[in-house]
Amino acid sequence: MFRQVYESEPVQYMTRGELWTAGRLLGLAEENDSYGLTTNPTLYGENLKFISGLYAERKRTPTADAVVHVITRNDTVYFPGSYARNYSFDGGTGESLNSTTRENTPAIPFYDGMTLAHVMMDAGGGIWGTSILSPGDGLWSPMDPDTLDLDRRLSVSIEASTYGKAILDVFMTDRTNDLLVAATSGSSASIDIFNFTTGALLDTLNVSGIPQQIIPEDNGRLFVYCKNGMFNLVDYINRRIFSTFKAPLMASPGQIQSIAYTYDRFHRRLLAFQILPDDPINGSCTSRVKGWYPVPLPVRLTKPIPLLLPRSGRNVPCLVRLIGDAGEPVGGVHVQGVMSGVAAAVSPGVSDNNGYAVLHTKATASGVATLTTTAEVATA
Repeated sequence: MFRQVYESEPVQYMTRGELWTAGRLLGLAEENDSYGLTTNPTLYGENLKFISGLYAERKRTPTADAVVHVITRNDTVYFPGSYARNYSFDGGTGESLNSTTRENTPAIPFYDGMTLAHVMMDAGGGIWGTSILSPGDGLWSPMDPDTLDLDRRLSVSIEASTYGKAILDVFMTDRTNDLLVAATSGSSASIDIFNFTTGALLDTLNVSGIPQQIIPEDNGRLFVYCKNGMFNLVDYINRRIFSTFKAPLMASPGQIQSIAYTYDRFHRRLLAFQILPDDPINGSCTSRVKGWYPVPLPVRLTKPIPLLLPRSGRNVPCLVRLIGDAGEPVGGVHVQGVMSGVAAAVSPGVSDNNGYAVLHTKATASGVATLTTTAEVATA
């Protein structure tokens, strides 16, 4: 279903010295052993704790039109022991783009006072986030995608009470169509569609599992990533589900927070970041951003349907459809046929963007005929 087309460099941890140099500007204190890092005999003074967000921002680089951002919370060896990080990567080469200015190190920028819990994109590409001091209560606001400044709040924020909920955590806004799509129950395999302004519930759609993330795709579509590792591609404007498929990376039970997904609309690919164990020798980070193109895997060819009443000597078109493993149509595939029972000529067809192909048959005699069709699918 997927072909991997992107892989970034690993996240760059700060050494203990770099962390102390940068951290003094933010009030870091002496070492503490709250997370057991001071006993780790490595160069590094931090490790990944959890993922706050993953998104692609339009920004030109020498090789691409987008920069990929991973927002994390990291444990550190210095009090207070945890800070937000923004790792950025070239959308083409995967090279780390983190700078070496005064308040940064060769690893990543710090944010003074930043305590991000979640960062997500809306349908228009805007970045929203909330503080870890009040996670899930709906106090979300648009942020500057470069600085992730949560203090410079704009005019729009979201209150969970507007939608009749005490907590609003997994959701996506579409202010162009005045809609909000949300998972309003932590135990229901469904998403609710609200009027963004009034909070009125417009519709409820069942999905393949309890939603973990709601990710904008394009043109009124979104992905729902479920806790069971399944994806749904949903048309939330017309209220229908396009396809269902298994995630390219699967989290271990109890570790669903260790993977985050997003859709890169600039390169039209699915991106994921997964927290992996650090290198056991030197303590360096091994976690990377990976990206995939959806590649349809044909699994079913429907039985041929004659579009005209078969007659001897008549050119009879026969319709078939090629379907992929996610229920999606598969185009551009040669479909051939063989007629048994009577002598006949069969002309092959090619499946279109909707997976349909038309074969033409012409029997030279009357009798009972059977048309057997096959699809020529490339394996590489």
